[in-house]
Amino acid sequence: MLTVELLNKAEVTLKVLGALVSLLGAIIGIYLKLKGNRPEKSLADFIRKSNLPSEQKKEIAGALSMQRHLSVALIALVSVLAIGSILLIVFSSTPRDALARYLEKRDPAVFYRASTYGVARSFANPEQLVSTTDFSGDLGRVKKSFDFVVNTGSIVFTHLTMFRDALKRGVDIRIVLSHPGETNATNLDNFQVAIKQSPAQARAQILDVLQMLSKLRAEATDQTTYKGSLQVRLNTNPLLYTMWVADRNSPEAVGHIGVHFYNGKQTWPSFRFSKDSMLLVDNAAQEFGELWSRSVPAENLVVK
Repeated sequence: MLTVELLNKAEVTLKVLGALVSLLGAIIGIYLKLKGNRPEKSLADFIRKSNLPSEQKKEIAGALSMQRHLSVALIALVSVLAIGSILLIVFSSTPRDALARYLEKRDPAVFYRASTYGVARSFANPEQLVSTTDFSGDLGRVKKSFDFVVNTGSIVFTHLTMFRDALKRGVDIRIVLSHPGETNATNLDNFQVAIKQSPAQARAQILDVLQMLSKLRAEATDQTTYKGSLQVRLNTNPLLYTMWVADRNSPEAVGHIGVHFYNGKQTWPSFRFSKDSMLLVDNAAQEFGELWSRSVPAENLVVK
């Protein structure tokens, strides 16, 4: 299957080749016309055979030679200007323009009525997400910040080493978990029942993760080893999504949002987006900021 990158390269290459062939044909045509119609050659022969003084013949010959050089220089100048114009035309069509045209041809039911599109990578379910991506690798590439919204946070157990390494590299990590206490019992219980999961089991998992994160925060106080920071808050609002945003407010930012289906956790889709959907990345980063401001510090909850 042809990739968008290959189509972009092929389109640009064909444009360049076509333009160069046209330019070469034009230059050859001009050259042949000049070669076939050179009045200065006939004039030079006439002057050479004339009875004019030798000095005058030299002056005329020099003038004719200068004319030939000016003709060559003019052809070269026209060629340079033509090549510059061609390259300007070719590269004025950006890869994003080419991507938009490809998407409109590939899937016109979805992509239409826009010159460019925000593009995201979709995952049909958690199984596809796990088999085709690497969360440890994603976390390992984070440079500055990692904002994380989860329900129970069980994924932190699986990737604890990578979270620890990120803190050592200087990454500032903010995690929002569902509040396991009585103040959020209605939201947590209703959500767990809706997704066919046990509220009691979810509450126990959150408490275990909080205990683990508390220990990690204690480790991270050693600023000679840990250059980053770890903050944890608890969400007392209904859980609408899971999400992470890596390196917010930077050109390398990446976002990931998970959606909940009533049909069970095994059916939950998600999608990931980056530089081809920067508006969505910024929107997700702002959303995290809003949720963070609404959540309560985990230190306020006593973990036994």
